[in-house]
Amino acid sequence: MSNQRPVADPRPIYIEDPSQVEAQLALGRELITGPVETLYLIGCGGSLGAYGPAEYVLANQVPGLVVQAMTSNEFNYRVPARLGPKSIVVVASHTGTTPETVAAIATARKAGAAQVVALTQSAESPLAKGADIAFTHEPVKAAWDAKEVAILRIAQGIREAAGVLADPGPVNAAFAALPTAIPEALASADPALHSMAEALADEPIIYLLGSGPLECVARGLSMCYLQEMLWKHSAAYNSGEFFHGAFEVATEDVGFIVFAGEDETRPMADRAISFLKRYTPKLHILDSRDLALDGVTARNEIIPIVMSAVSTRIAQHFEAVLDHDLATRRYMFTVEY
Repeated sequence: MSNQRPVADPRPIYIEDPSQVEAQLALGRELITGPVETLYLIGCGGSLGAYGPAEYVLANQVPGLVVQAMTSNEFNYRVPARLGPKSIVVVASHTGTTPETVAAIATARKAGAAQVVALTQSAESPLAKGADIAFTHEPVKAAWDAKEVAILRIAQGIREAAGVLADPGPVNAAFAALPTAIPEALASADPALHSMAEALADEPIIYLLGSGPLECVARGLSMCYLQEMLWKHSAAYNSGEFFHGAFEVATEDVGFIVFAGEDETRPMADRAISFLKRYTPKLHILDSRDLALDGVTARNEIIPIVMSAVSTRIAQHFEAVLDHDLATRRYMFTVEY
């Protein structure tokens, strides 16, 4: 395309603060050994999506804990019946100023929640100041989301104390490998990601599919990047739910992106890919198995983080191909809503 701009440099890597990691692990261990029965993960947009992998692993591995991720105003307006003294509420917002998420602190307090934990970038934000404990990170747009890492570390502590993660060594090694593994993965994937962006740039709509811990990654690429930042019509579906209605729109002139991971729900992605290969040449696959991640043995622990970074990188390629700055907004932060 003649109007392409240069592709932006990959976003900087996020380095965990060892003291915060230990505090996050400790919080998780304390949480599961106390009287807590429910864990609510509250946020909006990308912050809500950042909970997906942790919610997935906890729901699959820790039977004594009910975990529910909710968009903030859903939590505020239809206060869950289980919310109370045996609940921990985690609230996440990049800026720490999202009104609905700040209000969720009051909702949790009114119901008598045992503790409110904030994940945000600024210790001086309303979200951090209103919570019992806050985990903060530098205010930079990194290749992957610091909040996603923080909640996964809390989840790791829960799993350790619950006895379902007997040896945390491989998990810790996988997280330690991220600052090297992700830049290498993005560099190797860059040519394919650019070709994908070029192939889909002029499509009137792009559908995305994901399952398990990658469903939130597909939804994030659709809503936060393609719709919000690039103004491209898009929709995301669970790879299994796709076959219960949405697959009727699959024709030779419709574009699809399918996220395929390495967790228990991989057969759902394979089924969707097999079907779409029969009906559209505009199928594009983002498969974690194509990423080397040298030296990482506990791949499943970090695949969602890596694929989140991949989704951010393909957004940068769309930005270049479409000559449309990712920072441009029609409404967000510009008008009353």
